[in-house]
Amino acid sequence: MKKSQKILSLVLGGAVSVSMIAGCNSSKKQAETSPDDNVKLTWMMLGPGEQKDTQMVVDEFNKQLEGIIPNTSLELKVYSTSEYAEKYKLVSAANEPIDLIWIGWLIDYPTEVKNGSYYAMDELLDKYGADIKAEIPESLLNSVKIDGKLYQIPNYQMMVGGRNGIAAHKNSTDKYADAQKIQEVLYNSPTMTEACYDVIEEYLEKLKAGGELNLGVSTETFARLVQKGYQTVGSGYDFVIRRDDPKCKVYNFYETPEMQLFFEKMNDWYKKGYIRKDILAVENVTQDEGKPDGYDLWVTQYFDKRSESLSSQYGFPIELIPQNEEYYYDGGSATGTAISANSKNPDRAMQLLDLLNTKKGKDIYNTLVYGIEGVHYNKVSDTRIETLSYSGAPDSSSAYGQYKWAVGNTFNAYEIPGDLEGWNDYILGLNESCITSPVAGLIFDNSSVKIESAQIATITNEFVRSLNSGAIADYKESYDKMIAKLNAAGAEKYMAELQRQIDEYLSSNNK
Repeated sequence: MKKSQKILSLVLGGAVSVSMIAGCNSSKKQAETSPDDNVKLTWMMLGPGEQKDTQMVVDEFNKQLEGIIPNTSLELKVYSTSEYAEKYKLVSAANEPIDLIWIGWLIDYPTEVKNGSYYAMDELLDKYGADIKAEIPESLLNSVKIDGKLYQIPNYQMMVGGRNGIAAHKNSTDKYADAQKIQEVLYNSPTMTEACYDVIEEYLEKLKAGGELNLGVSTETFARLVQKGYQTVGSGYDFVIRRDDPKCKVYNFYETPEMQLFFEKMNDWYKKGYIRKDILAVENVTQDEGKPDGYDLWVTQYFDKRSESLSSQYGFPIELIPQNEEYYYDGGSATGTAISANSKNPDRAMQLLDLLNTKKGKDIYNTLVYGIEGVHYNKVSDTRIETLSYSGAPDSSSAYGQYKWAVGNTFNAYEIPGDLEGWNDYILGLNESCITSPVAGLIFDNSSVKIESAQIATITNEFVRSLNSGAIADYKESYDKMIAKLNAAGAEKYMAELQRQIDEYLSSNNK
């Protein structure tokens, strides 16, 4: 892996990522509608849920849409993260005539493709998606193909990750910490080592001695630090490869020395009072991040000048210490939109996707994301707005606001408070200059280890949060039970299948 490798040139081989899926995919003749036919498209989307002004905004969106794609309107069904997966199951079981479906981490995309849930979009894209093909990188489209066919339009967005930052109250770090020293130790360690925890603990110890320790460490997000030097692979977060290993050997993440060290350190920090005593009783562990009397340390993504944007968001100075120097691209797209195999109007659905994912639809995209100017936002400049019903991210109590990464091409979005000036250009630059994983185009097909996958998820849900918290008296006994259960549930079988597909992918792309 070379730093100069570009994200959008490596994953051209993504089309061969799941060769086993064939024959069951939706291949029925795609319906055509006359331009004079009135069509209402139903879109099942992830978002904050139903909001007070949702219908008001959809009505305005449809007025604008009529002038671009005549005789076409949208019905929007927005479900929150906590309810989306269950709603999706119900809709699928009932064969409801949904046209557009949000695709992301809550959906088992390869299995749904295998079950014939979505249209193969290639012909539709050729006929109605000329602007998508011109503006969305071909390699990104290829990276989400299965058996050489396209079943979703990936949302073009920030593709980079792998650069976490430790967030803290700047007034406290100025007084008790050497932020530069912490950063240097983190940078000089390829993974999370004892030295990394020691330099962080020096700060916690001084903070506590000075009587200014609030809620200590937010263990839920602090666990992200352990990903340093690793990339998760497969269907969840349980199995990893090392970023410096070109052969991409698969490991059970929980058996790595780094994960074992993390559990040990959290247990030690809990005993020393650096972790809140009620940690296991708190339903939403992260809710006190970014509060003046909340956590002293938590972890979030790092970007240039993000300290300033977080300070603006939280209303007090934030220090953000990066964990490593480079950005990393794991592959594919985090989210996208599929056309349901039950859609009676796939041609219009593709026309709408072509609109919302390209420059010609910039204005109407921003209507769907941010609402109505003067009601839900005010313009600060041609590229920047001030949202009126929320700050940070919208929720169900906001008058209106959708997640831009669930709607379409995020590089059409207005900048909002908290964004860097020139944010879109900045992120496009990161997308093109980061390190790219050698398995960036792999889509893992877990159909042969479906039972094992479900059992593994059940076991990790049972143990990992409590181990992360440090609050278990005999954490080692709990850890050993988890590993024994994972092995009995077929973790080795799962890893072997994952390794086989990775090896096959690497072989195909190195020919």
